[in-house]
Amino acid sequence: MNNGVNFPTVIRKRVNVKSFSGGYFKGGNSKLSGVENCELSYNFNYFDGTLRRGATVTQYNVFNNNIIFGGSVQNIYFYPYYDHENDCRDDRVLVYASDGYLYSSPMGGDFMVHSEYKFKSAPNAISYNYLDNDVMLISHEEDGLFILSKNTLTKVEGAPAITSLCIHNERLFVTVAGKGTSLWFSDDFDPTNWSISLEEAGFIDFSNSNGKLLRVVSFLGSVYVFAEHGISRVTAYADQTEFTVDNLFCSQGKIYGNSVTVCGDFIVLLTTSGFFKFNGIDTVKILGEYDTILGDIQNSNVKGVFRGTELYFKVRLYVANRINDVVLVYDVIKNNSYLMLNFGVLDMCFAGGRMNGVWATSSRFGISVCLISPNIYQTKVEKYWKSPPFDLGIKGKNKRLTRLSLYTKTEVTLTVTADNKKLVYNLKGGGQEVVKPALKGEYFTFELLTTNKDPEIYDLNIDVEYVKEGDYVY
Repeated sequence: MNNGVNFPTVIRKRVNVKSFSGGYFKGGNSKLSGVENCELSYNFNYFDGTLRRGATVTQYNVFNNNIIFGGSVQNIYFYPYYDHENDCRDDRVLVYASDGYLYSSPMGGDFMVHSEYKFKSAPNAISYNYLDNDVMLISHEEDGLFILSKNTLTKVEGAPAITSLCIHNERLFVTVAGKGTSLWFSDDFDPTNWSISLEEAGFIDFSNSNGKLLRVVSFLGSVYVFAEHGISRVTAYADQTEFTVDNLFCSQGKIYGNSVTVCGDFIVLLTTSGFFKFNGIDTVKILGEYDTILGDIQNSNVKGVFRGTELYFKVRLYVANRINDVVLVYDVIKNNSYLMLNFGVLDMCFAGGRMNGVWATSSRFGISVCLISPNIYQTKVEKYWKSPPFDLGIKGKNKRLTRLSLYTKTEVTLTVTADNKKLVYNLKGGGQEVVKPALKGEYFTFELLTTNKDPEIYDLNIDVEYVKEGDYVY
């Protein structure tokens, strides 16, 4: 008989997190994920596995703000313009201010107010070449249809109450206010002619169970109509008697019309059931990791802008313990995404030519237009990453966290939590940092916070030890 003491066997384990690229956990129970995932993260880009700065928003002084807007800048549009008189490009930015007026400016020029008309709210606008001149077609469901030709804003009489518009085969296709189940189209090569006839303008009735028509886009050689609960394709030839309609998709969730964004050869849209990708025929669910924080939040002011391989999506999510306006940055090639928070983005547009980039208006910058870019260094932007509760792959056992190391280029605040006990470390950066928390618990949570303009954080190593169950000597 051995009356000796107990000698438990201590097992030591190291968990190496080589990549943070997992992004938001895509499952239901976050405790089933790993540290490569995050429970919450904003303003960090982790696409290559390292936590780096994400895109930021900054005032970009390429315009001479020589006038005081009669309110804050709200919406922004790109006006591609070719100056035939001087044989050069003279692209412009068009903005809508809270005073109800439109303002425009060429790059490096002065903003001018288009005082011919005051709008009740922000209009829709698209570019068009009309009578061999680059113009903007500007529509508002109450105020009407307008043509902006360089500096002159002219109202089009007799146009329907337009809620959404696109150009296809030299016709203007529009959804209209009211009952909202008719798709109207203008005369060939003339967006000012709305006289109904087989040779001029006309409309198609969509009286079906898909509800009100919300958005119309020209995509892959056809016109696509997005209703509250479905998508239809209109094959529109020059001869309107040959128009055909196919119903392609019925959605249980309600589609947000403003979310419909063409991304090359597919479209991304948001519904009350989450994000979807549409290729012209089939629709598949994407970005399901955000379903929980989308919840039942109202997102009628959602907006998407596509540039290169990245989709910038202004959307409302439950982030940082409250409903926030964020920009979701989704790389369609890498199939990964991250969130931009606390930039106050109101509206966005893509601009080509010399202005190449994603332009925005922001509540943080009031009367200025802004640029969204991953190449902007901005110091006082909080960047945050938090892991889900993590058992380190050792289920049902209490463990002691003996050592934690990571490489960080800059200063960062590390917070380690276990069983409601929290330790905070202010790391200076410049290489490998090592801490020895000696915290005990079954699940551990790790948080990283920095306001540095150019962080790089990677190679997280977590050392724990625990007692092998039942391994005693009697």
